[in-house]
Amino acid sequence: MANSKFNVLIVDDEKTVIDNLKILLSDLTNCKLYFALNAEDSKKILDSVDIDLLISDINLPETSGFELLNFVKEKFPKIPVVIITAYSSWQTARDALKNGAFDYIAKPIKSTDLKLIIEKAINHRISLLESKKLKEKNADTNFLDSIIGSAPKIIEIKELIKKIAPTDSTALITGESGTGKELVAHAIHNLSNRSAEKFITVNCGAIPHTLLESELFGFMKGAFTGAVSSKPGYFELANNGTLFLDEIAELPLDLQVKILRVVEGYPFMRLGGEQEISANVRLIAATNKNLEELVSQNLFRLDLFYRLAIFQIKMPTLAERREDIEELSIFFINEFNKKHNKKIKGLSNEVLQLFQRHEWRGNIRELRNVIEHSVLIENSEIITLKSLPNYLNAVKLKLSNVNQTAKTNDQFENAEIQLIQDALQKTNYNKNQAAKLLGISRQALQYKINKYKNYLGNE
Repeated sequence: MANSKFNVLIVDDEKTVIDNLKILLSDLTNCKLYFALNAEDSKKILDSVDIDLLISDINLPETSGFELLNFVKEKFPKIPVVIITAYSSWQTARDALKNGAFDYIAKPIKSTDLKLIIEKAINHRISLLESKKLKEKNADTNFLDSIIGSAPKIIEIKELIKKIAPTDSTALITGESGTGKELVAHAIHNLSNRSAEKFITVNCGAIPHTLLESELFGFMKGAFTGAVSSKPGYFELANNGTLFLDEIAELPLDLQVKILRVVEGYPFMRLGGEQEISANVRLIAATNKNLEELVSQNLFRLDLFYRLAIFQIKMPTLAERREDIEELSIFFINEFNKKHNKKIKGLSNEVLQLFQRHEWRGNIRELRNVIEHSVLIENSEIITLKSLPNYLNAVKLKLSNVNQTAKTNDQFENAEIQLIQDALQKTNYNKNQAAKLLGISRQALQYKINKYKNYLGNE
């Protein structure tokens, strides 16, 4: 950014003022100046040029400086706005700051004051840009790390999220309950250009059908019995952000039509309202049902399905990604250690074997609940069979063949130890690099190092 010029737009309806400012600011070599005599001309420039700073007189013909300020704050929220006011108009200056102006300057404008404000605003802009770059640089790690696991299907999903996130396209996340659909929706939002805006979740199955329309689109005072005041709907509240509709298969057909129109960019009205409302919302949907089957049964609209499924992510069950069970368990152990002030270090071999055999019909949610129960019950540093919920007793019985498989387990562990040792040596014992080489998280690697510390030697 040091070698780039910053685009500064100045708006004033007095040509003499514009001419004077051109002279006053002629020595600003790091800025490219644009000028406009009214709000409409300034909007055209804003649409065609990446403006870094807007300086506008508060008194403009037809559209006021306040209206222009509100327009910029809504459409270009990252652009700092400096308001030019009359010398004695402190009330105006205060109102401008309350409405989101970065700063103000009073007429008659002094060259030194204006240049200081420009420098201050540009430094602010630089800070925002650098912060954005840093966020983008770390985004993949920060937000995708919340999706625990290194199973092939999970790696594929993470790669797809990175492709989907920068777009504004709708996305449909499918999979059984408890597989982490909402977590994926959050990751898409957090990696998108809308990450600074709201992420709103609506469980369509938890709201009675009779209330869904008013909840999604809002209502006006008196629209129905009990509507004592007007209320915006979730589409309005999520404007410029992301709306996540969970259990979308529960939507009635008549409401599906209205949602399709909004997704396609059409305005809507609150229940009982007469004014059309437009909302710039990215829609992400999720379901644990087969929408294609529902379409064939005329229970879900085909056009809405195609609109939602521009990008489709199918979440695997926990049984389909058993290689992640240990890593997920450690993650939850650490979570509940903090929550309940415990010091559990891991799982016993017997528990791990049980977890690998269990069906996990409740998927990750079930595993999380089992770990919390065990962390609370366990008195030692390792989760043992006795601290597991009683309903897992049937699975415990299947472990009677542990001794028969001990040799196989030992061979597996020996191979795992060798792999870890090789990875650590190749990366000069850099655990972050070693974890990447092994295709697991650093947390999982540390757990395995602790597990095999008697065999690994120097860490």
